[in-house]
Amino acid sequence: KKSVDGAKLALELLEASTTQLLRRKGWFRDVRLRRSADAYLRSSKLFQKASARQLGKSGTFDKPSPTELSAFEEELCTHLEGLRNKLGSVPMNETREISLKSAGPGQVIGAKLKGLKQRAAELEKKPRSVIKGAVRKKRRPLGSKKSKEAGEDD
Repeated sequence: KKSVDGAKLALELLEASTTQLLRRKGWFRDVRLRRSADAYLRSSKLFQKASARQLGKSGTFDKPSPTELSAFEEELCTHLEGLRNKLGSVPMNETREISLKSAGPGQVIGAKLKGLKQRAAELEKKPRSVIKGAVRKKRRPLGSKKSKEAGEDD
């Protein structure tokens, strides 16, 4: 039988639970929360004991129970919730309203919107209208007819 390295397993389980929590809550987008979660992980007693045992290679380390892991995860969650409220960070997936009035006259924000409104009005008048680009001549391939005819005569 191979002996299971409990310290290494504990470290992997703790790191996995922190990343899962960050992803579940959507906090992985905020660098400050990720860094604080990592710092909290490294300062936890379970992590410190496991890393000391792994470095020292002395004695055995029991695999952490699921209750210990869930307790660590809950403590981490409450720590990050408090930090998130303190930092005032909001989820990154909220839409923002940009008003033209607050932008002021002559701003770039309204230019595209104005063009879209004009196009919508034009389409309402003529629903089958199509915007055509500048008409271009067709390009002839490098071996055009004139050069071929000249080549055949030789």
